[in-house]
Amino acid sequence: MPGARLLWLGWFVALLALAYVVPYTVLADFPRIYGAYLFWAVLALVAIVSMFSLISRWED
Repeated sequence: MPGARLLWLGWFVALLALAYVVPYTVLADFPRIYGAYLFWAVLALVAIVSMFSLISRWED
């Protein structure tokens, strides 16, 4: 199980890194604001699905 925890930790660190890197690099020169809204919506959906998947397997 420690391997799975490290995998989840790595996944959420990657999501956090994307949340900081993408808006200031990839979307910095994007001419319309809807690109940023689409990115945040997709990132939020990925984070919600990831948390649901993690919590649904939770055992005491």
